[in-house]
Amino acid sequence: MFYCTVFFLALLFACLNEVVRYLKTFWRPLVLVLTPPLAALVFTNQEEPQAMKCAFVMIVMAVFWVTEVMPVPVTALIPVAAFPLMGVMSTVRKFVKHFSLLLLRQSNSFTFGAHPPHF
Repeated sequence: MFYCTVFFLALLFACLNEVVRYLKTFWRPLVLVLTPPLAALVFTNQEEPQAMKCAFVMIVMAVFWVTEVMPVPVTALIPVAAFPLMGVMSTVRKFVKHFSLLLLRQSNSFTFGAHPPHF
């Protein structure tokens, strides 16, 4: 009986080792695929659907931002595509808020300040 238990534990640890190695290799696609369905659990409260849709986008963005499964600039553009598709905000209003002239100037100054051109 003792040998069966030891064999079972050794087999379990070997399988766990393979699972851990798999997760270390493929964690980014798993986070990318599993985050939206898990964040969709927010939709269980139907009293304020607009707020729930916004919360869904914010949860997905927060997880993508923290885990960096996508580049941060791509993650920052998720609301530009998601809000008009979900009916939270119109495309024109979202683009005006996201791409104002002041924001564009500020981002360009940060870009050139961080990486000055070499002539």
